[in-house]
Amino acid sequence: MRIMKDIYFGKIYPLEKHISLTNKPSLCKQQIKFLNPLLLQTMFTEDNFEQYALKVTFFQGNRFSQTLHFCSHSPNKLFDTKEELKAVLFDKLDSKESLGSIVIASGVIPSEESLVIKNSSWFIRNSDSLDKNEFFHLSNEWRAIDGRGMAIFESFGTVTNAYRQVFLIMLALAYYRALHKISEELANVLAKPDNIQELDKLYTEAAIFNARYYFDNPIEFSRYPTFCAWEHIREAYHLRDKNNEVTSQLAQVHQILSYTQQKAEQSINEKRNWKLGVIGVILGGTGLIEAIDIIIQWFS
Repeated sequence: MRIMKDIYFGKIYPLEKHISLTNKPSLCKQQIKFLNPLLLQTMFTEDNFEQYALKVTFFQGNRFSQTLHFCSHSPNKLFDTKEELKAVLFDKLDSKESLGSIVIASGVIPSEESLVIKNSSWFIRNSDSLDKNEFFHLSNEWRAIDGRGMAIFESFGTVTNAYRQVFLIMLALAYYRALHKISEELANVLAKPDNIQELDKLYTEAAIFNARYYFDNPIEFSRYPTFCAWEHIREAYHLRDKNNEVTSQLAQVHQILSYTQQKAEQSINEKRNWKLGVIGVILGGTGLIEAIDIIIQWFS
């Protein structure tokens, strides 16, 4: 066991209950300025930077909204074995299944690199599979991200930037969960497309979410390092593929609704033409007064 002060092991969990709508978006006790304004308007946070804990409600007001909770623990040390790590951390963090695991370390020195990576791998992947070659290196940090979580190591003794990237992971998970829910519901409705009203309602709600809330890169371009970090995270969570899947399903639903509407209009026209044809026959075979009486009785 080796002492290491600035290392944090955290997990992200879904929450059923949305947080207070009076909580304006903030990170590290500072106003969020890097995010698309439309997303900021429908996002609320509970930011406990001292404890490296964060709750965020995304897409408030939409039925596909998501609330996520990041909590962490700093043991002030590195672990020599996976069993030792589990014994300490799995007791400190919620045992329920999480959406992702995060390891943040600051001021990693070369002699500790190997063990820090091992600790990260044990915590995130429950294996030794994480390798140094998987890390994306920048001047002040290096990070490895996949669908299971993120390991991020800061060079200059601060975790503020890493905390911001935890927020981006939460946003990616919120997007993925919302898109996955839309995809599942569309698939269920498409399996039984007879309920046109339900199909039309879901189509409208899903299309609004996709148009209003989903952004391929929701980060302001002027915040270029964060902009690039999001692109890395987006690829790790395959958000483009998931959004393309939903877009394809929406197109199919649109075709079904258009076809159904055309069939309904065609049926109405056919009935109207049939009645007009019958009226013509009646007018041709009877006197005008008798025809009017018959038509009045027919429509009464």
